[in-house]
Amino acid sequence: MAHHPRNDRAAVLGRRVPNATCSPRTAYGRGMTDSWRLKLLRAEKHLADLGDLFAPKPPTERYPYPCREVLKSEEESDYFMDLGIAVSPYFAIVAGDLLFNIRSALDHLICALIPDEDKGRAQFPIFTADPFEMNQRTGKPVRPEVLAAWERQTKGLPDPVIALLTLMQPYCLAREQGREARHFALAVLSALQNADKHRQLIFSKAGLTKVELIVNGITVDYVGPSLYDGKQMASLPPHMDVVTKGSVVIPLGIGDDVGYAYPDVFNLILNDVANLVLPPLEGQLGRPVEP
Repeated sequence: MAHHPRNDRAAVLGRRVPNATCSPRTAYGRGMTDSWRLKLLRAEKHLADLGDLFAPKPPTERYPYPCREVLKSEEESDYFMDLGIAVSPYFAIVAGDLLFNIRSALDHLICALIPDEDKGRAQFPIFTADPFEMNQRTGKPVRPEVLAAWERQTKGLPDPVIALLTLMQPYCLAREQGREARHFALAVLSALQNADKHRQLIFSKAGLTKVELIVNGITVDYVGPSLYDGKQMASLPPHMDVVTKGSVVIPLGIGDDVGYAYPDVFNLILNDVANLVLPPLEGQLGRPVEP
């Protein structure tokens, strides 16, 4: 049976909270006895562990880093960003564990919401394309394989739960907000976690975000949102005091598309799952969540 979204997502999901690092314990204001909560707490621990895999560990706030000077002539030098930060090869492993535990938390809650003992092939559905879209000429589904996947993954769930899940889908949010479905937190989680499973999740070397270029103590330019370590920042007279100031990030993505960054992308996913996804679904459990 096809279940179509209600129009009032805000009435179901409530007020949207700001994107920020969030504690599952704080976000819920409840105990941590259910398996999906424990898995989300574990994911948060992985996020904290990632910060320890730098040498030296970078500050959390924006910080000035002196540029490396390469003398070209008596009149000119090139200045390059030089963070001096090494990233452990275990960074990608821990990041993969983080993504797995968030995805697994969602699946655990879905299984808890199925009344029958036989959970079948149920999992938390994440769709960037509308499973219910119909061909106006033929009256048949535009994407029958996608509809079949939706029905397989949600089989056995009560109708109110399926209605909630529909409202949370990236394709539904994209339609409401006029953004591409792939940019919403659940879609990003699904894409990155699938990439990690198939060893296609790529991490670049460290860089800076919100970068300022400071010359002899004076900010001369706001360079841009994100730059890689080793980037040439300026060509200036020799022996200038040239500094880049910003927050350390690790660009990551799938294959050649390095379009996300640690820690922002993980904070976004954890925040949305903790505050927008789990609480309304927990309300459908038919029992109070332990305080």
